Amino acid sequence: MADLAPSRRAIRAAGKGSRIESSRSELARLGGFLGRTRDGEPGVTTLWRGLHRRDALTLGWNLAERVSRAWQWSSNPGPPDTGFHGSLTLS
Repeated sequence: MADLAPSRRAIRAAGKGSRIESSRSELARLGGFLGRTRDGEPGVTTLWRGLHRRDALTLGWNLAERVSRAWQWSSNPGPPDTGFHGSLTLS
């Protein structure tokens, strides 16, 4: 079965202004990569941390949007029921 992920060579060939490079650098920053001159390229762990952080931020945004909509349209003066009754753990 063929590997569908782009190779490092293909990513470098796409250039610094490409969407892939931009997305990768944003994930790296979210994962804690500082991007100093001699830091080299971000590693898999840094990108993984950035991906998890982006997912947590997206979840928070969606929950806040849901609560805001429920609060805005609710005739109930109490806090809205968001429908979220689980626990959220971030690692």
